[in-house]
Amino acid sequence: MQRKLKFWGLLSVMVLAATLFLPMATPVQADSLNHTTVVLPSGVTGPNGEVTKTAGYTGTDPSASVTYVSGTDTLVARPSFSSAPSLLPADLATYSWSPASTFTGYPAWVTISGAQWVSTTSANYGVETANEGDTWRLFKTTFNIPQDVTSASIQIAGDNAYEFYLNGHLVATTADFDPSAPVYGSWPGSGSQAPFIDTNSFTLPHEYLITGANTLLFVVRNWDNSGSGNPSGLIYKVTLTSGPISLPTPASYSLGKWLDANPVSYTGYWTAIDGAQWVSTTTENAGVETANEGDTWRLFKEDFNIPADATSISGTIEIAGDNAYEVYLNGHLVDTTALFNPSAPVYGSWPGSGSQAPFTSIASFILPFNYFVTGANTLMFVVRNWDNNGSDNPSGLIYKATLDYDVPSIPAQVWYLNSINHPEMEKTFGIQQDSVSIEKGATVTWLSDQAAINDVAFSSGTWTVKLVTGDWGTDKCLVQIGDYDTTGDTFTAFNTTPAIGLYNGGIITITINTGGTVYQGDYLALSIKNGSGASQTIITEGNSYLTPPIGSPDYPMPEMASGILLGGGLIGLVGYMAIRKKKSNR
Repeated sequence: MQRKLKFWGLLSVMVLAATLFLPMATPVQADSLNHTTVVLPSGVTGPNGEVTKTAGYTGTDPSASVTYVSGTDTLVARPSFSSAPSLLPADLATYSWSPASTFTGYPAWVTISGAQWVSTTSANYGVETANEGDTWRLFKTTFNIPQDVTSASIQIAGDNAYEFYLNGHLVATTADFDPSAPVYGSWPGSGSQAPFIDTNSFTLPHEYLITGANTLLFVVRNWDNSGSGNPSGLIYKVTLTSGPISLPTPASYSLGKWLDANPVSYTGYWTAIDGAQWVSTTTENAGVETANEGDTWRLFKEDFNIPADATSISGTIEIAGDNAYEVYLNGHLVDTTALFNPSAPVYGSWPGSGSQAPFTSIASFILPFNYFVTGANTLMFVVRNWDNNGSDNPSGLIYKATLDYDVPSIPAQVWYLNSINHPEMEKTFGIQQDSVSIEKGATVTWLSDQAAINDVAFSSGTWTVKLVTGDWGTDKCLVQIGDYDTTGDTFTAFNTTPAIGLYNGGIITITINTGGTVYQGDYLALSIKNGSGASQTIITEGNSYLTPPIGSPDYPMPEMASGILLGGGLIGLVGYMAIRKKKSNR
């Protein structure tokens, strides 16, 4: 009886050992999500060292304009329609489109620089058969937008009346701005000449434009005046200001390169946003540049990171600027004052006094979720300062971006740095405060306190290094993480280009987006180089640490396969002992 108890006691211990070992061998997996909110205010250092940068200012309009004009690329569906043409997609597909004829125009017709009048025939200034009655011409043109546009407009004239559609959406009709020029119904009689002796300009709504192929469709009405000559035609010119903005070269910036933007406290008419500060290119006279310098454009940006394992990413931004602005997220136009406030153009001529909304009130925009990426992101701002020929011409920007996303709720492992006398990283929080002195130009490498039991693969993600220290100076704290082979004293960095630390109030924060493998028998390593001109000190023992990406394998435990094999071996051994026990009792 006593032997049986001993046997079953041994069996229980071995099974328990195998059972306990298996979960430890499995990489850490998140079973729930944690909602994270990050706020990025202008003029204030963000949670991961983000700060608003400025490239100085330029007197050159940084937009890029492209024009599309009526002419050889304009198509006509057929000579004429005796009744209003159907614009249903199914009907449009049945029309036989051919190049429209170009000509110099009837003597009374207006001209548009670069464009040509088009009609269904070049004979006699586009005149169809005399006394043929009312007719409708159907024209179209297709143009390509390789990327977002900041604004789009059209100049247009037609004989006698017209309406036009952008990608199937009605933009304008002469009946709207000139009721005496109907596109449908009866001819109103003589005197309705405006549609072809004057041009009209319209904004092409930004929400109707798409990246890639865009189509403009024109319906041109020719009234029957029972005369011997009945000319009909269309002329137009489309102007697109395309984006993302074409930035001037750094040499043309007054500051020469991207530098930290200067917070300013101008209090005139400028509004406030809680937690944010107005920023400009200079702190002199509250952001005022040289008086009477002419129109200028300021360029600002803020770089930030989103964890590689983040999901459900969204964001909003509150913003104001003097005088007008536009916002880009990763090169995509988010919004511009010219869209929600036409009296506040970012490009073109100063509209005159009274356009105060961009800096006396706060606008709120959604940051489109499909513009975000995991890893490095950039918010960029173009701020237009209109030349009012005054002695005081302040310019500035204020904003607060709020980001929301979900990340796995299991925290990343934390590896605390020990002192220079024991250069290891441990998962145990240090109790006694100590410090490390790194001489100028020197490198100190911390190794994990245990070697990898098996190959441990870290998928690409966000590594964070926090160092409690002083200000080393810009670009002077250089950090790498990787695999260290103590046999040959070989360090293989995951990030071949050292990451640069960002200093903020006694703490240097480094964010590294990478992955890599620590091989069996090697050590997880953190390498820090002092690129400053003086010795630097890092406070350790629980104050400075490294965290791998969330959801990383529980280093230095083996991977799942090894755990299963070892656990299976233990269970097999227990079974084998049980069989032998039975045989011995026979």
